[in-house]
Amino acid sequence: MKKIYSTAIAALFSMSAFGQLNMGVATGNYGGMNSLYLNPASIAGSHHKLVVDVFTVIGGVDNNLGTINSNGGLIGAVQSGRNNDVFNYGDSKTFSLLAPYAEVRGPGLMFNFHRNHTLAFTTRLRGMNQFNNFDRSLYETIANPEIAANSNVDLTSQNFNYTAHIWSELGLSYGGVIYDHGSGRLKGGLTVRYLGGIGYVGLRGRNLDAHFVAGADSFYASNSDLEYASNILNTQNALSNGFTNNSIFSQFFGSKAGSGVGADLGLTYEFTPVDEVIGSRGDYMFRISASVIDLGRINYRAENNSNAIVKGNGYVTGQGLIDNVRSFDDFRNYAVRQGFSADTTRRDTKVYLPTRLVLGIDYKVHKRYYVNLTMIGNLADRDRFGNSFYSQLVLTPRYDARLFSLAAPITYNALTSTFRAGLGVRFSGFYIGSDDALAMIVRGQYGFNCYAGGFIPINAHKIKDIDGDGTPDKSDECPDVAGPPENHGCPGDDMGPRHEHDMDTTDNCPDLYTYEIEAAQTNADADGDGIADADDACPAVAGPADNHGCPETKTATKTTANFSVTTVSMPAGKAAVTNEAATTLDQLAIVLREYPAYAATIEGYTDDRGTSAQNKIVSGARANAVKSYLASKGIATSRLTTKAMSSMNPIADNSTATGRAKNRRVVIRLQK
Repeated sequence: MKKIYSTAIAALFSMSAFGQLNMGVATGNYGGMNSLYLNPASIAGSHHKLVVDVFTVIGGVDNNLGTINSNGGLIGAVQSGRNNDVFNYGDSKTFSLLAPYAEVRGPGLMFNFHRNHTLAFTTRLRGMNQFNNFDRSLYETIANPEIAANSNVDLTSQNFNYTAHIWSELGLSYGGVIYDHGSGRLKGGLTVRYLGGIGYVGLRGRNLDAHFVAGADSFYASNSDLEYASNILNTQNALSNGFTNNSIFSQFFGSKAGSGVGADLGLTYEFTPVDEVIGSRGDYMFRISASVIDLGRINYRAENNSNAIVKGNGYVTGQGLIDNVRSFDDFRNYAVRQGFSADTTRRDTKVYLPTRLVLGIDYKVHKRYYVNLTMIGNLADRDRFGNSFYSQLVLTPRYDARLFSLAAPITYNALTSTFRAGLGVRFSGFYIGSDDALAMIVRGQYGFNCYAGGFIPINAHKIKDIDGDGTPDKSDECPDVAGPPENHGCPGDDMGPRHEHDMDTTDNCPDLYTYEIEAAQTNADADGDGIADADDACPAVAGPADNHGCPETKTATKTTANFSVTTVSMPAGKAAVTNEAATTLDQLAIVLREYPAYAATIEGYTDDRGTSAQNKIVSGARANAVKSYLASKGIATSRLTTKAMSSMNPIADNSTATGRAKNRRVVIRLQK
């Protein structure tokens, strides 16, 4: 057992630094592919057009057996293979130990082929050496045969598990926008991985009663029900060979002892205030995420596998185990010699991944300052061969910009019920950090990790698109109002594509048809009363000059009752006052001038086509167009209040073109 344990430690620590999910960079918006491993949906709508992952090395230690012994240096203690050099043992009866876990992320690629759709290809090499629910006295006797029991000890150990596992992964990920409506955007993501098993050793105990004799390293084991499994016939060099192979490439793409399929899946929801939606989609107020990661298992076929179910009673020594666990045949023969029965029938063995639930919320405090809260909960069944991580809650404040980010994760660890602190720094595509760094400076810590890596970011070219509808301003016929590409960026379902002969191409007013601005560009006199339309308060109705071109109105008819609620129609997808609407508004302006004690509330409406954000913008623009028109007729803007009503309170059926035309309106209500 000690040989397996120490060999795994030396092998895994020799190939990397330390870390787990890189919370210091994975929660940011510019961390390349790091966020993919927390939630595959995070890559949808990425700020990066293209990311080339170069490398990442991560790993660490976590346990509740004892605190890390920092005397003489942590790395040196671990590489010595002597666990008493690594830990200062506590007094807990049982313990769990993950020492070490390690990971190399190899070459990868992420491509944002559409602003709402992203693909990624990833490679990983992972290793974990883990004890779960082990009896501390039993562990010390096996791991340190030179330490004899000081007194007779009787113990019962049940449902314990040891798994050391090394495997590779080839992953394909997709992230896409599922729903985008108004202030809310829902994204989904899926990663599917081919898993290649390189090597594993497992020991699972359903029950073991042990009696230790004072002054000896032997113990009497009774009622034993143990299962040993491995694809490694000789464990002496197998684990280290998994990482010291000259060709890392072959570890990813070469033949494997076992194989399987794994997956991650996730959702994220982003909320962006309506006034920030247009042109700044990445500036969400908050983001909520949920994912399940590391689903799957690796199956080691019987022909490449060794199994032994050991039952019964017998004497065992720590040195005897060390001398005989190096090969399957030696272990079987040793167990039989000591009085145990051993069923060595070959069978398939499934080794499970460390499945976890990840829930998070990311909140924008101010400009580039964010705070993230992430809960990571274990979902793996620890009674099976396989590995698991321990649940934790991480609070990460961060500064996050395109070129630079700085984050300080603070973690509550459920295994040890302690708090841990780290720091992550990213400059462009290079990053380094730790989610648990206190062991470097403070004694009495139960864990430690760090990570480092690099990627090549190619950021998406920021195309000027003021209304955020995906049609660049240079080709958008309605650059201030969102609309679908097939409608040249203009909203409205029955408006149809515009044509150049309909558009004003002379004065940067692309939202107005030519006939609507001709009067403002000429000295036309539409009603023939001798007053140019530009100076005529009622350009469509003749009237004397002393009444500003409007007809005389009898005092008896100058009553607000006739204009208490006035409605004018608007063209599809536009916020423009037509000639017909102008006639009505001219008469309303006369009333407002005659009765200065009255004010007006101007409500803009739309049909129900388009998103809520688009409709809100269009309806607001319509109300403002009427307000501007009335102001041009001498009505003080302080008397005019606008409201964007969107598609509320329809007065006709939106399923017909006629009904939609009636719902595209502005309602002016007078009040004293």
